[in-house]
Order: sequence, then structure tokens, then C-alpha cells
Amino acid sequence: MGYLRDVRLDRVRDALLGHRSAKPLMAAQVAQEFGFFHMGHFAAHDQKRFGELPIDTLRRSRNVM
Repeated sequence: MGYLRDVRLDRVRDALLGHRSAKPLMAAQVAQEFGFFHMGHFAAHDQKRFGELPIDTLRRSRNVM
């Protein structure tokens, strides 16, 4: 189960970092698309795996544009 969660976390991160649309995006929306429905658990797993919260990843991707 940990492997599958990590794969889903990787996909959420890729989606957040690759977001280039003018339409606003919320980290929770992307997480739900990949099967994460408890945002607290999702954020904790994401921070443990990548060292930053999902919202910080999204903010960083917006600053790169």
C-alpha cells in the first residue's frame, strides 16, 4: 500500500509542478483526482515524502511561471 500511495503522491506533485493553466488550481482538487480524500493525511504524507507541504509546491510552481 505504501508503494501505491507513493506513486499517487508523485503524480499529484507532478501535476502541481506542471500546472500552467490560467485557471486557478487548488492542491486539494488535484489530490482528490488521485484518490486522496483526507487532506490532513495527504498533506502529512506529502510533506514526509517531499519535505514541503503541497500548497508550498503549488506556490513554488506559480513563482516559476
